[in-house]
Amino acid sequence: MNRNPGTWRGAFDVSRNGLLVYQSGNTARASQLLWLAPGSKAPVRVAENDNYRELALSPDGRRLAVTIGSPHAELWIYDLARGIKSRLTFTDAGFITKAAWAPDAAHVAFSQVGSSGAKLYVKEAGGSGKQEELILPGTVLSELDDWSKDGQYLLFHAAVPPGPFSLYVVPIKGERKPKPFLQTAFLPPLGTHFSPDSKWVAYLSSESGSIEAYVTHFPDASGKWQISVDGAHAVRWFPNGQALLYERTDGTLVKVPFSVHGRNPEIGAAKLYLTAHPRVTTFGEAWDLAADGRVIVNTDIADVTHTINVVINWTSALKR
Repeated sequence: MNRNPGTWRGAFDVSRNGLLVYQSGNTARASQLLWLAPGSKAPVRVAENDNYRELALSPDGRRLAVTIGSPHAELWIYDLARGIKSRLTFTDAGFITKAAWAPDAAHVAFSQVGSSGAKLYVKEAGGSGKQEELILPGTVLSELDDWSKDGQYLLFHAAVPPGPFSLYVVPIKGERKPKPFLQTAFLPPLGTHFSPDSKWVAYLSSESGSIEAYVTHFPDASGKWQISVDGAHAVRWFPNGQALLYERTDGTLVKVPFSVHGRNPEIGAAKLYLTAHPRVTTFGEAWDLAADGRVIVNTDIADVTHTINVVINWTSALKR
C-alpha cells in the first residue's frame, strides 16, 4: 500500500457500507543516481541502478552515504571517484532511515528503526569499529536530521511524551543530554539542516496550512523567516551559506539568496535552479548539493503509477 511520505499515513479509506479503497505501492522499484547542473541538459549517471532511498554527500564531496533497499534499507558508502560502494550497516532487524556526515567526514551518524523504536547511532565512515548508540533519555522515535558543521551537535526529530514530535539537539561531546530546540505540532519528520556556519537552522513546517521552508536562529530558535511560498518538500543550504535550495512538490529545485545583517537575514527573490524530480522518500532528502553547485539526485527510472483498488465487504476477510 502506498503512503504519504510527509505524514507516514497509508493511502486508504473505508466506508460505513463495507467498502475499502486503497492505493497500491511498489517499495522494490529501482531508481538511479544522477549529477545535474543548472543550464546543462545532459545528466551524468553516477552508479548502477538500485533501490536507492535517502542520501547525503560527504563534506569533501568525495563520498555519498545512501540508504538502499526497502522496506529493510541498509546504509552504504559510495566512493564517487572510484565508483565503488561498500556496506556500512548490517542490521539484524529494522532498517536505516537517514545519515549525516561529521564535518571531517570520518564518521557518519544515522537513524535505525527497530522493534524498540527509532534510535541514533554513530560509526566510522570507513567501516571499522562498532556502531555507537547515542543514549537519549526520555526520547522515543528519534529521527536524525543533521550534524552541525562545527562538529558539536546532532539535530534530530523526536517524541518526548506527552509532547508533540519536535526538534532536539544533543551535544556530541560531554554529557549527551538532549535539549529542546523547536517544539511545535507542525513539523514534518524531515528536511532540517544547520547552516554552514552553524548559526542558523532551515526547517519545514505546515503551520500555514501547507508545508513551507523556514529559517531560525541557532541555538535559541529566536525569530522565524519564511523561505518558500509555493510549497516545499525539502530544503538544504548551499555549501557557502549564501543561499538555500528547496524542493517544490513538482520536482523542481528553487534557489533563494540568503545574507545576514546583524541578527536579521535578508531573503532574496526565489529563482528556478533546475528540474530534478527527486524520488519521494519518507525520512529525508533524495538529493544533495556539491560545492560546485551541482546536484546529485536519486530519481525514479520511470514515472510511477499507483493503482486504486476497491474491496467490497472487506470485513468478511477478518473472520477467516
